[in-house]
Amino acid sequence: MLKYLYGVRPTRAELILTNLTAIVTGMAAIFMLPAREDIGIMTQCIVFAIALDLGGGVVANATRSTNDWYCSGPLWLRFVFLALHLTQPLLMALTATLPWMTVGYLYLYQFCAGSVVIAIRGRGFQMPLAAALLTLGLLLYITFFLPEPGVVWFGVLYLIKLVMMFSVDHYAGFSTAKPNPFPNPE
Repeated sequence: MLKYLYGVRPTRAELILTNLTAIVTGMAAIFMLPAREDIGIMTQCIVFAIALDLGGGVVANATRSTNDWYCSGPLWLRFVFLALHLTQPLLMALTATLPWMTVGYLYLYQFCAGSVVIAIRGRGFQMPLAAALLTLGLLLYITFFLPEPGVVWFGVLYLIKLVMMFSVDHYAGFSTAKPNPFPNPE
């Protein structure tokens, strides 16, 4: 089960950095929550867990171990990973910390942008495309869907994790991963 978080052979440094970032992100998210009466301990716990996932996920998806594990599997698994990431924005909306319009935007944008980046595959164009889509996605988020200040971090980390860090094969061309068994027809 841990391979979904860290890949198959994470180094000690990767584990420490990933987990330290996750914990610090979780604690920071709790401190940034708006001081409202409807934000109780349950909401704080949910927000902490989501921040842990996003903060740690940004770093984990940059590691060779996690990157190689996902890139060596079937292509459909990467699309399922993106699809399953409805959970975090949905929980943020149910805890009354994120507007529903923002949830819809973030989910649809990450899924569409991430899917395009994954489908492109090929390091030469994949990284700049992801950077362009991430930039555009963040600009739209900040301009049209910005939630209250205490939860702005959510959309930023969510898009970075899924569009830039997960969808890109950061080690293509010099990866130790086995080739994808379902290559794109050319």
